Amino acid sequence: MEHPHYTLGLHPDLLARLWEELQAGLPEDCRAVFLGVPVLMHPRTGVVFGLAAGTHTYALRLPPREYAAALQAGAVRIRHYPVRQPSFDLEDIGSGWLFCEWYEDEAAWCLGAYEYAGR
Repeated sequence: MEHPHYTLGLHPDLLARLWEELQAGLPEDCRAVFLGVPVLMHPRTGVVFGLAAGTHTYALRLPPREYAAALQAGAVRIRHYPVRQPSFDLEDIGSGWLFCEWYEDEAAWCLGAYEYAGR
């Protein structure tokens, strides 16, 4: 079987961030591939609360307290790209989503996202 870090169409460091670093702080394995995209999905509810794509894009679906903290840290809802797609607005996939960028508190935000997704 091929290693997923090299077969899902995104930068291996990005997948490692989502599926290894952020996943490590969760009480159960939430790694999944949904519609061809690596995600964090709550195993009981099926709610996706993290995703990664391309070479530098990953996002979390956060509850209100973590959402506010992430915004204050600099996270954004819209990412502008220089090639192909001019921008990606997370509103297109739902509320509560923010793009992350290896922020210091992301592991805590991810745990909050997991708990929120489990409700």
